[in-house]
Amino acid sequence: MRIKKITIDGLWGKYSLNWQVNSDVSILSGINGSGKSTVLRAVVSLLKGESIEPPMDKRFRRLTIELADETKLMLEIIPLTADEAEKNKEKISQILSVIRNGEKVNVDKVLPIANTSFISTFDYAPSVKRTPNSMLDYLLRNILSSDLDRFLNNVVERYKSYQIELSNKMSNMMTSGETNPEVIRELFGTKNIFLDVLDSMFKECGKRINRDKGDVEFIFESDGKSHPYIDLSAGEKQLLMILLTVFMQGGEEAILIMDEPEISLHIDWQNRLLREIKKINPKCQVIVSTHSPAMILDGWQRAVVNMEDIVEETL
Repeated sequence: MRIKKITIDGLWGKYSLNWQVNSDVSILSGINGSGKSTVLRAVVSLLKGESIEPPMDKRFRRLTIELADETKLMLEIIPLTADEAEKNKEKISQILSVIRNGEKVNVDKVLPIANTSFISTFDYAPSVKRTPNSMLDYLLRNILSSDLDRFLNNVVERYKSYQIELSNKMSNMMTSGETNPEVIRELFGTKNIFLDVLDSMFKECGKRINRDKGDVEFIFESDGKSHPYIDLSAGEKQLLMILLTVFMQGGEEAILIMDEPEISLHIDWQNRLLREIKKINPKCQVIVSTHSPAMILDGWQRAVVNMEDIVEETL
């Protein structure tokens, strides 16, 4: 699945956005406050079939995503009248719709779009009902760890489950007598590429992935010991989270959306990031916002679009 075009009406109440998205890599640039994060977060919410949370729900009126298979995903935000708001206890109505080949189809049959991932360095409110008890529970459970640690922990847990799935798949193939050497080579090959990328990226930090461990551990050259991923620096954790996410796409078509992933990353990592992502999964469509010239210098200049070139004031 690929995104072909993104259109937003009523951005900040008076602008429209028309963005022709590359099927491979698209880089969105622009000054702070130009709306890059708003665009990406809105796109992710629609792809996942989720409602737009405040204050995002006041930043645009309509979002349309055109996919490569001629499917259109649309989200319209409609302010309610005072009477309607009082009756529904809400201030807006959010309407999701899907059109395929010119005909409306059931939203639940299309959304969420499989294999869509979002990575951001910014903190944001938890997706829970905003009651005092739920917020207190959230704070008590997470007070001793950062958002990055919590997000990475979730990714590592999914990675462990993914490893088990791969092992079960391999075992089933062997016991059924339907062993396909090409499939086995592909499974091992993808994992080895992922591990080689990790080792290559972490080499200058004096660390390498411990390939003998089922958990995610790194051998530190400083003491020769194996350390859990929680002992990594913030930048190393950020990089690990991104690469793990790409690896778990399983080499299938996927959409990876990242909001300024370069924060906390060394300039060499910024320069190599997109190349290494595409090495792990060549079928991944990457859509990223960034302020980093280093991310663009590795041959991605033609993939850059500036917000001011795709946004115009609506008369």
